[in-house]
Amino acid sequence: MRSYRQYCAIAKALDVIGDRWNMLIVRELLLQGACRYTDLHDGLPGIATNLLAERLRDLEREGIVTREEAPPPIASTLFRLTPRGQELKTILFELGRWGAPLMTEPDEQDAYRGRWLASPYPWAAALVAMVVFSPVLIWNYQHDWASFRFQLVRATATHELSLRTVGDYIGLQFGLVGFILLPVVLSGVVLTAWRGYRRGDAVAILLSTAVIVPFGYFFWKSLSLRIGDTWPMFIWPVGFAAAAINVTMLAQEGQPAWMIQSTIRWARVAIASGIVFVVAVFLYYTVAPWNLIGRADPIGGEAGYRQVVERAQAQLQDTGASWIATTDYRTYAMLRWFFNGRVPVIQINERNRFEGFRDPGMNAVSGRTGLYVGRDPDSRNHLWQSTTAIRQPLERVERSWRGIVMDTYALEKLTGWTPELSPQQDSPLYRARTLAGEPERLRGNRGFVIAASVR
Repeated sequence: MRSYRQYCAIAKALDVIGDRWNMLIVRELLLQGACRYTDLHDGLPGIATNLLAERLRDLEREGIVTREEAPPPIASTLFRLTPRGQELKTILFELGRWGAPLMTEPDEQDAYRGRWLASPYPWAAALVAMVVFSPVLIWNYQHDWASFRFQLVRATATHELSLRTVGDYIGLQFGLVGFILLPVVLSGVVLTAWRGYRRGDAVAILLSTAVIVPFGYFFWKSLSLRIGDTWPMFIWPVGFAAAAINVTMLAQEGQPAWMIQSTIRWARVAIASGIVFVVAVFLYYTVAPWNLIGRADPIGGEAGYRQVVERAQAQLQDTGASWIATTDYRTYAMLRWFFNGRVPVIQINERNRFEGFRDPGMNAVSGRTGLYVGRDPDSRNHLWQSTTAIRQPLERVERSWRGIVMDTYALEKLTGWTPELSPQQDSPLYRARTLAGEPERLRGNRGFVIAASVR
């Protein structure tokens, strides 16, 4: 074993573990525990048997490795790390973390063993993710896995193209990622995909595909439907990783200096502007008293329901109603949240979304008086014509947020009808609603329902 002959802690450490194969032998003993010579040799493809024996003797002499004779049925010599050798664990983990970016371009001749990736960090990350998302999973378990079921039944559109919904989707991505960071991330993803598919790089293919496929799918759906505010959020952490790897790969590929400098400069500007944007949005929603976006504000769209719930509670008591009907999912979800099982809440339409759900409490619904809570213009929905319900207007309630009326709700007493949980598939109460299609016909139907209600 050669020595640097320097009075330096780092040089002294490298005198012991710096020779080729030494740290990889320590890696195998950390991953496998006590193991035989043949197991060590199998985990070190490329090392000669005599060189392995020499390295083991060196590490034994330095107190890093010890050997012991195992009793039957093993009856073989086992090698294990000493307590001094175990202290190298932290160093190896940090060395692995430092070397991870170097794995983006694997050589076809590189050998591989599954246990080399047996780091506790991915498992710890999965555990943290489970803990973080456990409230969502628990809630869904208690509510018929509604969040997952509803994704399988989506609203439809009768038109082929809507520039408004496309614009909403693209604008939403700028809002989620940042006005500067989004182009940086997308360009990084495209370059990562080009590099991956051209060279057969599995990591680059995985990262770029995990962004391009869902982004393209949501874009395709946005041609005719509005994409939910939070649906694409899962894409961008992977996109950030792909963009970061792309920045490091530009220098390794010998790209022009101007391209590398420009990419780094834009990345820095994007990160700085993104931080400023996030802080500004945070302060706007937590401190500022204004509503600068109006009725389109995504937070305002979810706020102010307590006003509606309080009036609904009062009408339940005044009318003797025992259940609540709605005709839009957001109102249904909010009322269920606030009433928390005390009163059955049923969305009477789009029943195909609720197939297989548990009984909402029909013993308190059948033959009983109900209370309809409907958002304008849903309260004038022509679907009521397919029921025998007698609707008696009670009052109108405004849902406000920061001085802006976000929605107006009609509260009506319902008698003479019990909602069907599983109507026939050709029933208008079964199908998901059609969005942005045949507006003239819908306006005519709404006018008919208003007239019928007045009469």
